[in-house]
Amino acid sequence: MLKFFYKLFINEKITLSTDYTEEKTLELLNSCIEKPNFLRIYDKKLIGNIDGKKFNIRKNVNLINSFQTIIVGNIKNNEGKTIIEIKIKKLHPIIIIFSTFLLVFSIVLMFAAPLEMAIFTLLFPIFFIFIITIGRITSLDEHEFILEELKSILLAEITSYD
Repeated sequence: MLKFFYKLFINEKITLSTDYTEEKTLELLNSCIEKPNFLRIYDKKLIGNIDGKKFNIRKNVNLINSFQTIIVGNIKNNEGKTIIEIKIKKLHPIIIIFSTFLLVFSIVLMFAAPLEMAIFTLLFPIFFIFIITIGRITSLDEHEFILEELKSILLAEITSYD
């Protein structure tokens, strides 16, 4: 059970290695990533931005999902190989901040409210945690999909997994 929640919420770090140069790696990434647009109409499987040697990627889905997995990467050159350091962010920082605020607000309200209302204020954060969990379950295997896409495009292999 704990492993399931770990897979849902905890960020991971992965290092990929490829024989391509940094320039070729960036060129290949550019060819497979589409920049986000207002209309949300995309042709490619991956959406994201590349800024110098840093990038962020998410899977192309046809709906708005605030709980979608985001991959943030950094490209480095190391002894003739290109190293791609990846951080898998499973929750957007705004969701974490809002959840923390909601939890603190509910706890304060629970102590300030009469006893009949205390149970209601306790249900508020439980409901929100339930919503976050459902949102994360809908995007459970997104990071694996993105990693497989990156590995196939860059002919890369995983060198470390934290």
